[in-house]
Amino acid sequence: MDEKKQNPKPKRFLIEDMFDKYLKNMGIDHRKILPFQLKQMRKAFYGAIGMFLILQRDEVAAEGISEDDAVRILDDFMAQCEQFFADEMLSQN
Repeated sequence: MDEKKQNPKPKRFLIEDMFDKYLKNMGIDHRKILPFQLKQMRKAFYGAIGMFLILQRDEVAAEGISEDDAVRILDDFMAQCEQFFADEMLSQN
């Protein structure tokens, strides 16, 4: 059997691609904002990704949280994000 088929290389997710998708989802054209604003947004985005990874490492993995509970944590994070953006939309009106 071919070794590549036995050990397929996992897909690589690039944070910069996720940042670009975030900008698109937020309706932000990076060409229309000031360079320092884009830099600050990128720093905040990478910081958030880093904090999420620290949570995974230091809280979820270290505490031995079950897979089901970890999924519930992720679902709760998603709900909190959805609520944040819903509140933001309401505050703009």
